[in-house]
Order: sequence, then C-alpha cells, then structure tokens
Amino acid sequence: MQPERLFIMIDPVTETTVDLCSGPDDDGRCSRSAYPPYECAGLLVTGSPATPERDVSFQITDMVPGRCPLAWIDEPLSASLAQ
Repeated sequence: MQPERLFIMIDPVTETTVDLCSGPDDDGRCSRSAYPPYECAGLLVTGSPATPERDVSFQITDMVPGRCPLAWIDEPLSASLAQ
C-alpha cells in the first residue's frame, strides 16, 4: 500500500462513505478482497481530492479473489491494453 494514496469507498445507494482505502499492496492484493464476501463489491470508489488519484472514480462490479479492485492503477499501460 502506498500511504500517499487515499480512496473513498461510497455506498452508491445511500451515498454515504463506507470506508477509506490506500489501495493494493505491492503484489496487487488486499485483505478486503481475500475471501468472500468481498467488502468492496458494488461500492463506488473515488480518489481523495488531495491525492494524485483524485480523478479516479468507478464502481466495483467484478471481484477477483485475492486481487484488489484498484490494482489496475499500478499496471503498465501496455498490460491494460493487452486485456
């Protein structure tokens, strides 16, 4: 996890903040996505206004066991395009 990062996890139905997250570890994992039920599934994630990721905003629709839904942020652009 990178301490300078901060993502806000929002319930899209109630529009309330559920939790804060600093993103994946160096291997793209996090404890929230280790085992079902996945705590992030269905939430809206936005970057905190005070961080470089401030423009990130998406709803988590797919979960991969053990993989943080924010791991794509650290992947090289070429890897993202190959998928």
